[in-house]
Amino acid sequence: MNFKKGTLALCVSTAILSGALHAEIQTESVSAFNATQQQERTTYALYLNTAAAIELQGNKQNYKQRLAEVASFQDQVFNAIKAIDPQAKLVARSSLVASMINVELQTSAIEQVKALEAVQQVFNANNSSTVKLTEGVKSLDQNVTVMADEEVALLPPYTGNESAGAGVSVAIISTGIDYTLPIFGGSGVYGENNDPETPPPAGSYLEALENGAIEYSGFPTEVVAGGWDFSSENYGNDANPIDQNLSYVSWNGWEYPTGMGTELASIVHQLAPGAKLHAYKVSNVSGASWDPSYITAAGPTLDKIISAFEHALDPNQDGDISDRIDIALLEASGAGAFFDIDGNASVNLLQILIERVSAQGITVVTHAGDLAEYSIYGQAEAKHRNWISAEGSATSAITVGAVNYADDGETLVVPEWAAMGPVRGSQTLKPEIVTMTDNQPVAKISNPDETAPKYGVRSSPMAGVARIAAAAAVIKSQFPSFGPAEIKAVLANTADINSILESDGITPAEIYSIGHGVENIDAAINSPLVAWESDSNQPYVQFGMHEVAGSATVQKNITLRNVSDTAQTYSLSFKMVGDKAAHAALTLSLPESVSIPANSSVVIPVTMMVDGTKLPQWPLMMTTDHVDEKLKATELNGYISLASEGNPELNLGWMVKARPSTTITKRPNATEFPTYLGWNPDTFETEWSHLAWGRELYPDDMVGNAGYQAYTATFVNDSTSETTFHAYPLILQNRTIKPELENIKGHKIRAVGGGIYDEPMCSSGKKLNIAVSLFDRADTTLANYQDRGEQLFAYDLFYESIVLENGWNESFSDGYIWDDAQKVNQPRVSLNTKGQPVTYVIDYNIPYDWSNPNGRMKESKLPTYFANNGKNVISQICLEEMYHHDLDSVEDFDQNFGFHIQTDRHTGKEQYEPIAQFNPIRGGRYSVEQQCFFDWFTGGEVCNDVANDRTIHVGFAAMSEDVAVGDLEFSPIYTAQPGEEVYIASVAATAQGGIGMASAPAEFMVMSVNDDFMQIGNNSLLDDDGAIAAKAKAGQVFHVEENVSVGTVVGKIELDTQGFFSYGSTDFEPFLLHITNTLVGTPFAINQETHELYVVNPEAIDYENNKEFEIKVTSQKGNSVGETETIKVMVTDVNDVAPIVNEEVAAALPTPQLTFKKGKSGSFTLDIAGLFIEAEGNALSYIVMGSGFSALAINGTEISGELETEGTHEFTVIASDGVNEASHTLTVESTFKKDSGGSLGMLSLLFAGLIALRRRF
Repeated sequence: MNFKKGTLALCVSTAILSGALHAEIQTESVSAFNATQQQERTTYALYLNTAAAIELQGNKQNYKQRLAEVASFQDQVFNAIKAIDPQAKLVARSSLVASMINVELQTSAIEQVKALEAVQQVFNANNSSTVKLTEGVKSLDQNVTVMADEEVALLPPYTGNESAGAGVSVAIISTGIDYTLPIFGGSGVYGENNDPETPPPAGSYLEALENGAIEYSGFPTEVVAGGWDFSSENYGNDANPIDQNLSYVSWNGWEYPTGMGTELASIVHQLAPGAKLHAYKVSNVSGASWDPSYITAAGPTLDKIISAFEHALDPNQDGDISDRIDIALLEASGAGAFFDIDGNASVNLLQILIERVSAQGITVVTHAGDLAEYSIYGQAEAKHRNWISAEGSATSAITVGAVNYADDGETLVVPEWAAMGPVRGSQTLKPEIVTMTDNQPVAKISNPDETAPKYGVRSSPMAGVARIAAAAAVIKSQFPSFGPAEIKAVLANTADINSILESDGITPAEIYSIGHGVENIDAAINSPLVAWESDSNQPYVQFGMHEVAGSATVQKNITLRNVSDTAQTYSLSFKMVGDKAAHAALTLSLPESVSIPANSSVVIPVTMMVDGTKLPQWPLMMTTDHVDEKLKATELNGYISLASEGNPELNLGWMVKARPSTTITKRPNATEFPTYLGWNPDTFETEWSHLAWGRELYPDDMVGNAGYQAYTATFVNDSTSETTFHAYPLILQNRTIKPELENIKGHKIRAVGGGIYDEPMCSSGKKLNIAVSLFDRADTTLANYQDRGEQLFAYDLFYESIVLENGWNESFSDGYIWDDAQKVNQPRVSLNTKGQPVTYVIDYNIPYDWSNPNGRMKESKLPTYFANNGKNVISQICLEEMYHHDLDSVEDFDQNFGFHIQTDRHTGKEQYEPIAQFNPIRGGRYSVEQQCFFDWFTGGEVCNDVANDRTIHVGFAAMSEDVAVGDLEFSPIYTAQPGEEVYIASVAATAQGGIGMASAPAEFMVMSVNDDFMQIGNNSLLDDDGAIAAKAKAGQVFHVEENVSVGTVVGKIELDTQGFFSYGSTDFEPFLLHITNTLVGTPFAINQETHELYVVNPEAIDYENNKEFEIKVTSQKGNSVGETETIKVMVTDVNDVAPIVNEEVAAALPTPQLTFKKGKSGSFTLDIAGLFIEAEGNALSYIVMGSGFSALAINGTEISGELETEGTHEFTVIASDGVNEASHTLTVESTFKKDSGGSLGMLSLLFAGLIALRRRF
């Protein structure tokens, strides 16, 4: 569907993310019927909760019986609908890929129909628009550039072969096809209709139109071999999918794509002339059935596309899908779609249906999207990542991107409108491939003007889809056994990735823009090899998003399939795209080469290793960081290449994101303030040490008693890069996910905190921060499900008086308020026009405009914290941005606001629970209540105001040698360097601290804005785990050498607790750590002052006997015993044991016996393998020494020697482990041969003479 640009800018916030087709959004009705008549009856598509035929029958291809069962269920549902609306009509049904019925019924009955148990979703199937027929409408809108026929050079077939694509069928799911054109085997005659009594010429376009609602003898043709009309002129469906040549533009800018199906079909036919086309008509423009003087235009709807897919799966409708169409070309809509095959969050079923038909063997080709120039609220100022169309986001689809020539006619550039990937949720690489989309030659739909050009050029993303659909047909023709996965793989493997630029015409394009590059069909059909990632069956390797503390290793497998009759050998290499600092942290391991037998497959491992110590600082933290340069720095990608002489090079894209992970080591044994110092006899007063910050926040009462209770402790930033920590009073938290939400892919809220803080950028001097931590990562600040809006989350603030008036403090279910003056605000976190995470606030000083629903949405002047692909978000708003009506000062925020937050599938608190309340100025809930009691002395009632103070303040401070902790200045935000130890302090009113209090202590949250770190704490020494004593930190591993001395420190045992504070040692009750398991030799003990583990028995630390100790450590505070944790001590070998001679082997070694003539020499070899035993497993080296030998050497364990003298000769073999040696002496006996003399000597002389004679010849 097409829009005028101005109109698209107005409606883009509806189109984006919806996954709905544009035509469903743009609807109107201008007809002879009045409004009441129009709304009386409507056709609805009802998606039922029974499985479709292909879902329950596995891999079988004949679904006749199952189709009958689904139809029977649908009949039962329709009968139930008839009981609601006796006039209901069953218009159409789908049973093969989805169980859906189209029913015409009274609009007043739809709510009852929705309530039926069998009805899962309801879609409006009535998306037609109507205008009065005028001369302007009658004239054909060419919709593409029209050129003289001689100026249009048709495309040569892929491979240059006129039979390219032979034996393959291609479905064009669009506006139909004008099959009367000569290019499709038609007559090319338009016809005349001047005489109503004279029918148009046989085979003419007008005859095809005249029979547009019935089966027509002129269809099919030699080229357009089949199809069906699901958007018929009679509002039903029929066997004549003729493309209509009327143009239509709605008042709101929606433009019917006249002739699009014909043009797309002509591109496919030019490039794959041997393929058979099938026209599936899901859009139509025609004269209204009730009055031909009106023109009705209808765009595609979900039910029509489902019907088209069903027909494509079973063209002859016999229940057997073995005759299915091979390739299907499909339009795409929307942007920023979310898809996850394990938990689909699409607003409609189209994505999952694409997966279903792909699984049955149809290769679906669509485009990545054409809304890159638009954002949620209008024109985009920068391209957005994850901006893939709804249909293009389906993993199995071939999703096509775009490239075109720059002004120089040579440089390939990605157009401004072309969308970037990857897909939100699945993180699949989209687009997988790009192609030319500008100026593609097309055949024009029939025109009454005989002189009008028959050809033109089309520039649109669908022109690229048609090219790749033709390419898929050619590959399918070449490799008939290939299914959708193999076709996509070989297209991507062999594409050309070289020299493509981003839309700026300067920056080299990367994988999220161009996938694997431009199609190369000659390479595709000549490649003996096709490759894909083994688990996903996709031609790329997605290593995922990782937060890395030490290192991370991700193992994937690649399947290599040899489709040739000869064995193939390929060398493998990998390349990284761009010059990025994080590349230093990556190591990709794969075989150097691989051989694949003929007609066989081989699976090879590919391992990505990420060294967290080499990762640079993650560059994305807040709104302004989300610019192309910094985003690219995080998008690590490249290609795995396979090369073989004489064969096309193959490439598989790879992607990974990795950032340093924040980990901390807590030093939780806390200092409590006020700290009791004792009685001062000089002043006759009890003395206390104070935390100045706490005393400032909660002043002493009238008699000098402290009004606060505070705790301080420290933690160490173990991260390899700096981390910025934020701390907030906790508003609400969900400790676990409800079972019914576990498999839902919507965003789920773990914890929310917030408060009002100083901010110099605000004219009020104050800002409201709301910090949200999610259970799962968000790819970006957008919803996964879109039925509640496109925002990641929105939160409502309600006046305290409104909360109390409505009883929401006891039960809250819905809080809509009509009067703007009674509202506080409803900020939301979403994307701005630059694709950056921002907070929008509603300006209630502006009256609501129904024609511009987003007109009052204003972007906060403060940045929103979001690290991308993360769980933590902090929304910031200047208070003055929320001023309206009587809310016009900072003081007005000093009240217990009701707080409600919701994402696409979760609310902070359950429905009907009391609404969360907090005072953002004070940092929690605060109220003053009057308490009265009877005074026996006065005999009257005495009443006092008593504060119910549930507030808390949290802050950080740097360690200081010069300033005592009680005098430090604490801040809720702190950037800690790697390895830095930081103070953390929490302060609350006196009643909130300590142990054994009636009310639970106030809680807070600490989060990192660099990654996903978030922890909950409270203003108490007793956490939710119920232990007052900290425990040993889990997972600690120490190393110690054997033979160390007594007292050697192995390492410091770090502590941990659920929160941040626990009881430390006092003069009365020490905090102790105990070893609570028995270790052989009792080698270790714990220093109770330093918590250092040290050696007490070195003899027990012997690598040869025990390489590892597991030590159970249990904490104790007074009579309270804490949790037990296991730590490990790894013993490092010290080479302290010499090799020894294996006497058994030594005794079995032979003594070499040599016999040779005097004046000659004799030689020997002797293998001494096993002669020496090395108990520690160290490698041995050997030397050999001896006297009287003319030669003596050792190679490995084989000794070789030579002697020229007789007698007994000794040699010594020395074995060394690098430190220690052992030796063994061996003997060789040698004797000279005796000369026998006599006749034997004469015979020897005779033989010598004969030999001499022979040598003369």
